[in-house]
Amino acid sequence: MRLCALPSIAFGFVALLLVPCGAHTETPKACELLNAQTAASLAGGPVNSPFDLQGIGCSYISQGAGATVGLTITDAEKTTPADFQHMREMTGKQDGAKTESIPGLGEHNFFVERTSQENGLVVLYHQKMLSLGVKKTMTPALKTQMIRLMKQFLARI
Repeated sequence: MRLCALPSIAFGFVALLLVPCGAHTETPKACELLNAQTAASLAGGPVNSPFDLQGIGCSYISQGAGATVGLTITDAEKTTPADFQHMREMTGKQDGAKTESIPGLGEHNFFVERTSQENGLVVLYHQKMLSLGVKKTMTPALKTQMIRLMKQFLARI
């Protein structure tokens, strides 16, 4: 049995709440989408080797700036729009969190920015949940870059 995650943004990328799910071999692995070059562009400098969570998660730590970048791709075939909305509401209630929907990323998404610099973009798409997290001071350019990258990731799902 493969493990899958229902993510919530934490410490710069997604903390995983593991639940059983079926395998989907056609979905790219997280580290195939979030490579070192992409992670370095989000982190603002070179990153260490990735930490790969059996294909569903990939995270990088910057070599100098202390930034963390991560992506998870999980099966969400049983996640309803109401479940996703509840997750957004719970995320928005966390200390220092501000959430918003991003136009052009489908009906079910939210961007979260925190005063703790634990920022993320979560999208429910084709029965998958993608979560891109960056622990770093948020800027308009970084937010734009995260949205652009998420669109590229979604095109490969």
